[in-house]
Amino acid sequence: MSTATRKPAKSTRSKPAAGAPRIEHAAEAGTSVATAGAATAEGIEQAIAATCRSFEATTGAGQRAIEDLDDLFVFGRENLKAMVRSGTVLGQGAQKVGRFWLASTQKTLRDGAGRIQEVLKAKTFQEAVRAQSQLAKAGVDAWAEESAALAAMTAKVFEEASAPIAQRLKATVKTLRAPRQP
Repeated sequence: MSTATRKPAKSTRSKPAAGAPRIEHAAEAGTSVATAGAATAEGIEQAIAATCRSFEATTGAGQRAIEDLDDLFVFGRENLKAMVRSGTVLGQGAQKVGRFWLASTQKTLRDGAGRIQEVLKAKTFQEAVRAQSQLAKAGVDAWAEESAALAAMTAKVFEEASAPIAQRLKATVKTLRAPRQP
């Protein structure tokens, strides 16, 4: 066997060229990546915090909207109750006015029939004219009294019937003038 010395095999690796990055540059690049990663993580945390704040604000606004709707439904229900009360008072008042008018008409007919008999009983033309004048005067006086009573009754019915609606109108104005709470 030969005792020849062997030459070391040539390396397939090449030497870095002049100006090529070295390991120090790689370390700096790693530090830059780590810093960028930390900045990205901080940005993500800020985005998550902003999203949470936005969600809380949206949830709060939704809750206020639900409360506003509840208030609106209560307000509408109270308005409806006022309309029903007003209609009930108006209906009862119309019945009262109708009964008064019927009674007044019946009284006028009875009184008129009695006075007509006085005109028919007259023995002279002057007595007939006098009885007819009294009949006309009594009719006009009764009509004036009954008309005044009917007008007062009707005014009272409308005043009572409009009271619930007037109260709701005041509540509406008060609500519209009140400052809106956020």
